[in-house]
Amino acid sequence: MLQHYEDILSRIAEPPRWFDEQGVPRYCEFAPDRIANIHAQECALLAIECQSCGRPFIVALDGGTANHNVISPPKNEREWRTLADIIRSHQIEYRDPPNVECCGVGAMQTSTTRRVLEYWERIPETYIDPATGIRAIRGHRVWTRDHNLEIEIPDRE
Repeated sequence: MLQHYEDILSRIAEPPRWFDEQGVPRYCEFAPDRIANIHAQECALLAIECQSCGRPFIVALDGGTANHNVISPPKNEREWRTLADIIRSHQIEYRDPPNVECCGVGAMQTSTTRRVLEYWERIPETYIDPATGIRAIRGHRVWTRDHNLEIEIPDRE
């Protein structure tokens, strides 16, 4: 169950535009550099619903959180899948919906993922160190959007 940010939600009259990976309400336009995990290499903006009452939410998810949320989480880092692979397999899940007290049990239910609205990635820029011959990371490229992964997620049977 995610934290109920009543102290934030009660002070701002407009509804949040989206929620981050931790269920924190966000009132700005979504951008991949505004997710909670500043080290993320991939992120997605999802349309989900509370499994109990059907209330819709727009939420962000990074690759690490997505790996923890899949049906069979990886046992170690070598088993981790890219967020893109999780999306392609239709196993993308946010888990508990943001806790806005939408219904009696909503915060303790899981959510239903309906659509990947946006998918973003940034690939580390690497170079070969001439002195050692070892590949090193120089920095990160800018976030790049991939519309091919912006798909409907079918209901699970």
